[in-house]
Amino acid sequence: MSEPILNQIVLSFDVDWAPECAIDFVVDILVEKQIKATWFVTHDSPGIERLLQHNDIFELGIHPNFLSKSTHGNSIKEVLTHITQLVPNSKIMRTHYLTQSTEILETSVSDFGIEIDVSLFLMGTSNIQPHILFLNHEVKGLVRIPYFFEDDFEMFSPKKSWKINNEKYHVSGLKVFDFHPMYIYLNSDSMHEYRELKNIAPLHLLECKACEPFINRSILGTKDLFIQLCEYIVNEQRMSYTLSDIAQLWKNNH
Repeated sequence: MSEPILNQIVLSFDVDWAPECAIDFVVDILVEKQIKATWFVTHDSPGIERLLQHNDIFELGIHPNFLSKSTHGNSIKEVLTHITQLVPNSKIMRTHYLTQSTEILETSVSDFGIEIDVSLFLMGTSNIQPHILFLNHEVKGLVRIPYFFEDDFEMFSPKKSWKINNEKYHVSGLKVFDFHPMYIYLNSDSMHEYRELKNIAPLHLLECKACEPFINRSILGTKDLFIQLCEYIVNEQRMSYTLSDIAQLWKNNH
């Protein structure tokens, strides 16, 4: 029989340079319902500072951008140095664009103290559970927690669904959901409005008024699923977790 912890729904968020209004919108819902979550940070902002005020339910991880022309830096060490200065002492990461390599993982563990990686996306896969990857003989293993759902990938699915009662969201195994505050705020069903909005100004500089015309109010979208998941966690699951909670509970049994 599988451990109960490995059948839970867990919420995580990639900040992805979201404007303050989007971050605050999500934070307010989670704080009101006292739902734990893990946030992967891309930049410094007042919204990120507010997250730190709720460290009883939120943990902050790093979301390093290793792509060319990244504002985080031009090399693996530059990027990791920059992003870890934004989130000091963080032990958990998900890489932007899921950029991965042995060198990235080894450097993250050996030089920057990362203990948990959440950069493996297994969309809709059943029976997901954590595992440990050993990268060298000098450091302890890296706990990797594959995640189950990402809102932008769902937009491209031929069988997309924004309803929590869809059977695909209730398969056996750990189900880590990844949302982006901007898509929740816009209630995105597709990438169209988001891409149009990005043409106006850099996302993190946008104010609420600029975002208003791009909010989806006509059909179900990302926000609808997020709200339903929150209700499910509160009323059905009745427990919530950070990803570090999951890693620790799993390690305790392995």
